[in-house]
Formats: sequence, structure tokens, C-alpha cells
Amino acid sequence: MLNVRSYNPALQQRLRGFLTAKDAEGLCQYLASLSHSAFRTAGMMLGDALLKELPSEDFWHFFSTIVPTHSKAYLGTFIKGAAAKFSPGGLTSGEAALRTFATAATPIDLRKILEQLLPTLTQTEDIELLLRICCDGTVQQEVLALMRCNSLAAYYLLFSRLRKLEGEPQLLRTHCLTLMRKGDHRSFNLACIVHHYFGLNDLPGTFSLRLENYELSRLDGNYEQFCKILAR
Repeated sequence: MLNVRSYNPALQQRLRGFLTAKDAEGLCQYLASLSHSAFRTAGMMLGDALLKELPSEDFWHFFSTIVPTHSKAYLGTFIKGAAAKFSPGGLTSGEAALRTFATAATPIDLRKILEQLLPTLTQTEDIELLLRICCDGTVQQEVLALMRCNSLAAYYLLFSRLRKLEGEPQLLRTHCLTLMRKGDHRSFNLACIVHHYFGLNDLPGTFSLRLENYELSRLDGNYEQFCKILAR
């Protein structure tokens, strides 16, 4: 196994030089010239620290220039940098870059973006943006993506998607069981909301959350009310 270093001062200086000069093409060529171990070290330094120091416009310039040349090699590094830089908000600044990349991205690329970046976002507008870009518009695909998250914003949007499946009780029950299997308090509370809101029966286990009918009626389109109930 290679002993990969997470820091190399000489390498960091070279990387900073390209970033400061806004030379995305030069950085791309430089990264491609590195040995495997140096490339791994460069990726760690970029993803952990250097990329998040860039102004948003510069970050997306480097993303748009470098990632499409070899998404398997570079996408993970830039998504890690994006998660560190733009969470808990601000991803909308990269909408144009992400949309352009998505037009030629593979399903694996899009899944990687969703899996790595979506759980770090806490603003509904950023989550909605990523879903529009990376999903094909089907409710089921968006539900599966949101199930991997745990934030209040993601669960609010998950509930809104589940409401679109109201005529499919078996599918709703499956999703409710998935939430219960996640095991954390917030997921159990959402499972309880889904259970009562859609009148699902024969669910294993019991819920500690107690809901009144008037509270259920206030959940539709009311983000603050939803968050208050979910956080109990």
C-alpha cells in the first residue's frame, strides 16, 4: 500500500501559484504530470483546504476547466472542496457550471455529486438546485437521494416528495421503513409524520412523537411548523 502524504510544502506552493494566477489550464496540465503519490497528495490539499479558499467565481472556473477532462480523477476532489466551501449555503453561485457539467456527465458522476454534496447542504434552495441538475425529474429518484440526508431542509423536501406518492401506499410504507431503519431521532420523527399523515398501517415498532390532527394539517408548505415538529 502506498504511503500517501497529506501535506507537501513544495507541492502546496506550486498549487497555490496556479490558483492565485487563476491558471486553470496550467493546473490541469501540472496535475496530469504528477506521480501517483504526488497526485494523491495534491488532491488531498486541494479538497481539504486550497479550493475552499478561492472566491466562488474562481472555484467554479477551475471546476469547469479541470473536472470535465477526467471526472473520475478530479470530481471527488472538487466536490469535497465545494462541500467545505459552500455548506451551509451558497451553492447557487455554481448553477451554470454544474448544469454545463451535468449535460455530459455520466450517471456515476451525477450520483457521486448527490451522495457527497447533498448531505452537506442545509438550505432548501441549494438542495432543490442539486436535485434539478442531477436527477431526471422523477419523484422516486429524488426521494432516494434525499433519504441519504438528515438535515431539516432535506427532510422537509423529502416529505414534499412523499406527498406526491400519496396514491402508492406500499411505496410510502417502504420509504417509511427505510426511515425507521436509519435509527436516529429525526428519522424516526419523520417516519411518524409519514405514518400519521398518510394513514399507514402495520408498521413495526412504536413512535415516541405524538401528533394532533391539526398539526398534520399545518405541515403542507409550512417549513417552520415542519421543523418544529421534526425537532421535538
